[in-house]
Amino acid sequence: MIDDDIRRYTAVLDELIGRSRLTKADVEQRLHWAKGRLTKLLQGTYELKVRHVLSVLEAINVQPLHFYALVHRSADSGRGNSLAESLIAAFEAQGAKPLPLLLPAMLTAEELDARIEKAVRQALDRAGRK
Repeated sequence: MIDDDIRRYTAVLDELIGRSRLTKADVEQRLHWAKGRLTKLLQGTYELKVRHVLSVLEAINVQPLHFYALVHRSADSGRGNSLAESLIAAFEAQGAKPLPLLLPAMLTAEELDARIEKAVRQALDRAGRK
């Protein structure tokens, strides 16, 4: 059985993996992990350790500080927001405005990563100018 803190970590990790548009198999492949290992970590079958979290964050190109902020924002039960709403609110609190991102039907993982990074940098640059 996993406790509430670990459940928050795994929920945020799972949400970020989904938003990265990578499958769990893609992340496992990037990390050279056995098939199914990530799912077992997220379900609590395997013990989640800091090194696992950091490895997954690196594979999906998320800064640990952002992850930490999201985990603790999602712990704020008084707000009643979903994790997705918390993610969006965290970026908007930094001044980022969501922009539509039109993607071609076929992109490699590297091309997708580059486009996401560019869109985030543009949003943060615009937020910094205000």
